[in-house]
Amino acid sequence: MNYTSVTNPIWADAEHSAINCIVDFTADNVGTVPFTANPLDTSNPSSKQIFDECVAGDYGTIAEYVPPPPYVPTAQDNKTTATGLLQATDWTTIADVGNPQMSNPYLENQAEFIAYRNAIRNIAVYPTAGDLVWPVVPTENWSKV
Repeated sequence: MNYTSVTNPIWADAEHSAINCIVDFTADNVGTVPFTANPLDTSNPSSKQIFDECVAGDYGTIAEYVPPPPYVPTAQDNKTTATGLLQATDWTTIADVGNPQMSNPYLENQAEFIAYRNAIRNIAVYPTAGDLVWPVVPTENWSKV
């Protein structure tokens, strides 16, 4: 591809293995577009050339990579997670699973699962945004009669 200018070079990662920039490919009727120059890209010959030219300083100093801010789960994300955790432990609420007169083996710590599910249900019903401290799912303790 033919390009007429390269601007705003910035490292694409902390390892300096690629460079994000703006490239004007107007000569190829593409226009000015965001572009990632990668020296290992064999599908686009311009990629290695633009990378090498940026490293050589042809388009100014390459700005340092700035990692994106950490993702903060939304209230809906947390509600979805809580709903999934509830579904994964639905089986623990079946009455006979924890009843030694009805099941053999039986879930000895069904009460722990009920407490866990109550804490998770509270998140599902009243979701908040942010990184939550999630309750830890109990380990299944099975006993034989």
